Amino acid sequence: MKRIYIAGPWVFRPNTEDFKADVRALLHGSGTEPVFPTDGLPDGTDMDVSSAASIQRHCLVHLDACDAILAEVSPWYGHMPDAGTVFEVGYAAAKGKQVFLWTTNGTPLRDRLIAEDRMEVDARGGGTHDSDGNLLEDFGAPVNAMLAVYPTYRSLREACEAGEAVRARNPSAPLAGSVIGCICHVPHA
Repeated sequence: MKRIYIAGPWVFRPNTEDFKADVRALLHGSGTEPVFPTDGLPDGTDMDVSSAASIQRHCLVHLDACDAILAEVSPWYGHMPDAGTVFEVGYAAAKGKQVFLWTTNGTPLRDRLIAEDRMEVDARGGGTHDSDGNLLEDFGAPVNAMLAVYPTYRSLREACEAGEAVRARNPSAPLAGSVIGCICHVPHA
């Protein structure tokens, strides 16, 4: 069975256990086991929240034991994803794990910032800048360019079911369009 680390700011929300139940239901029968940062370690050790270092160690032990990461990169405390989640995505990528993202806000970052009068499009065609003249990377994605290279879905459900819907319409289609398809049906190096 393949294991997927479920990262994101959901760990800070009041409905954490409901979210975990939803993920388990979505992945049930898929051959994919969700691993949550809040879970105890395989040796039975519970998460030690007494220091930032102990939390990081706990999460990285889980991530090391997984084949992939599915991370929520919805805006958190502003316009960018949760910094801890971004760290976990970078760590997973550096370890050669498969990376999948989902967001509740698929609007391109540039468009969100312009709508809030935080950015301006340079009339000379020089890009999009903030009031201090800093350039925004504009690749039409809801996240920064370093994250935009990974598959990004519009919801957790879409990430888990996209390939299954394609397969229902075309039984010979590969399941590579979904997290489940990529993890369970494509060999991981």
